[in-house]
Amino acid sequence: MSAIPDPTVLLLAAGVAALFGWFFWFVIARMFGTVRHISRMLDDRSARQRAAIAGPVTRPAPLWLTAIRVILVATLAGLLAYQLAGKFQIR
Repeated sequence: MSAIPDPTVLLLAAGVAALFGWFFWFVIARMFGTVRHISRMLDDRSARQRAAIAGPVTRPAPLWLTAIRVILVATLAGLLAYQLAGKFQIR
């Protein structure tokens, strides 16, 4: 037996080492990318909240949209009152 392994064994060992290195590089890069994405998302949250708060103040909803909302809420409240009146026999 010789002290130096066969070239195929050396190539196979180099390939396995390269695959392990690529795998760990990929996993670590993905983890850092995820951390960067989360930190960017958290940094932008305050700007989005300011825009959401300032949006309706600077651009009020159109009157027809407000009217539709009021009609829907009033209809739902009326239906709820009708259901409760029927349940407790208050007619």
